[in-house]
Amino acid sequence: MEYEAKPDGRLWALIIIAAAIIPSMVAVELAVPGFQARFGVSPGSPSTSGGGVSSGVAVQVIMPAGVSVEHNLNFQPSTITLVVGKNNSVTWTNKDGADHTVTFLTGPAGVNLGSISDPDVGSGQSFTITLSTPGTYTYHCNFHPAWMHGTITVVAA
Repeated sequence: MEYEAKPDGRLWALIIIAAAIIPSMVAVELAVPGFQARFGVSPGSPSTSGGGVSSGVAVQVIMPAGVSVEHNLNFQPSTITLVVGKNNSVTWTNKDGADHTVTFLTGPAGVNLGSISDPDVGSGQSFTITLSTPGTYTYHCNFHPAWMHGTITVVAA
C-alpha cells in the first residue's frame, strides 16, 4: 500500500481567516481612540529645544476631525513660520477621534529631534513646544505618515 499526500485544507482556511482579520485589526488600531499603542512619554507633555527663549503667543496647529481616515486632510496649517522670541512656540491640538503623533524627522544641526517629538497626542489633547534654534524642521504623524506631515521654519528675530 502506497501513501498518497493530500493537501491539508486547514492551512488555507487559516490563511484566509488571517487575511480577513488582520486588516480589520489595523483599521481599528488607526481609527478608534484608545486602541493605539502608547509609548512612554505622557501625551500632551511640553518639551523645549535648546534651552528655549520664552515666546509670546503660541502658533496653533489643528489635527482636524476625520484626518485619520480622510487622506485629503492634514495638519492645519501644515506649513508655519516662527520668529525666535516673538512667536516661537507651537501648540498642536488633536480634534480628531484617533490618536496622532508629532514626530520630527529633520531639523537644524544640534537639535535633539526626539526630545521635541510627542509620540502620542490623544483625542482632545494638546502638545506645545518652544523652538529656539533657527532652521527648517519637518515632522509627520507616525500613524498616518502618507498624508499627515508639516514643515516649520524658525527664523531669528
